[in-house]
Amino acid sequence: IPAGKALLTEAIGTTTPDHEMLFFAYYSTKQWDELVGTARSRVTAQDGSVESRFRLAQALAAASRFGEARAEIQATISLHPEARTEGDTDFASLRVIERALVQFGV
Repeated sequence: IPAGKALLTEAIGTTTPDHEMLFFAYYSTKQWDELVGTARSRVTAQDGSVESRFRLAQALAAASRFGEARAEIQATISLHPEARTEGDTDFASLRVIERALVQFGV
């Protein structure tokens, strides 16, 4: 992992570019800060699209940063009212995940 990060830094100047395979690599290796960073890069690259912002909320939730995930969903709905239904679904999913983690003792 360190060698891969060094290569990315040398070649493109960051370990968190907007790249789908890196997003999943960081998720699968539980590198939460990098996962969130990659999702934030996508938000920038896609000019704050609904899809990219909801992906960022998912990354924040995966990193157990639930307050930030909720805030991102709310901000997305505020900026894109047409996304309310999807945002409400994400809020509901987030609540279920939080409750399940409490049950698991996490």
